[in-house]
Amino acid sequence: MLTQLDLEMQIHLAEVDADPLAVMESPQRERYREFLIRSYGFEASVESALAMTPNLDLVIDLRQRAKAGLVAADLLALGVRPHELSEIPLCTSVEAFDTIADAMGWLYVVERRTLLHTGLVKDLTPRMPDVMAVASSYLHCYDHNASTRWRDLSRAFDRVATPEASGRIVAAAHRAFSCEHEWFRAIHASRSATA
Repeated sequence: MLTQLDLEMQIHLAEVDADPLAVMESPQRERYREFLIRSYGFEASVESALAMTPNLDLVIDLRQRAKAGLVAADLLALGVRPHELSEIPLCTSVEAFDTIADAMGWLYVVERRTLLHTGLVKDLTPRMPDVMAVASSYLHCYDHNASTRWRDLSRAFDRVATPEASGRIVAAAHRAFSCEHEWFRAIHASRSATA
C-alpha cells in the first residue's frame, strides 16, 4: 500500500516538499520559528483527528508517532511563552475521519514529512547552529529509528488495505496533501504581505 501511495502522490510531492524546504532559502531564527508554528498547527490538528478515530489504535500506535509535542518544545526553546502556544492557530480544514482508511491517508502525509527532516537538519545546522542546538527535536524525531517506523507503518497499511479501503486511503491522502499545501502556503502569503 505504501508503494501505491508513493506512486499516486507524485503529483503533489514537488509543491508539498517545497513548503517546508522554503525555510532553507534564507534560514533565520524567525523564519524557522514560523515553520515550526505552521508545523504545529498542522500536526496538532491531524493528531487530534487521528486520536478521535475509533479503533485506529488497534492498527497503529499513535503515541509513538506524535510530533506536535516536539514542535511545542522547540517553540518554547525559541522563546515562545506557554500561553502563546495555546494561541497558535490550528488548521481547521482537518476534520474528524469517517473511517480508519481515511485516517491512514492523513497519517501517510504527516509521516511522509519526516523524510525531509534529515535534509533540513543537515542544511540548517551549520547555518543556524545556536538555534538547531536547542530547537530541533521535531526534526530529529526519527533519527535513529526511521526504517523501523516506516516498516511498522507499511505493515499497518497492509492490514487495512482491502480493495475498498485502498481507494479511501488514496483519496484521503490527496485531500491531506492539498490541505497541507494550502496551510503552508499561508506562511508565504503572510510573509509577502509584511515584506
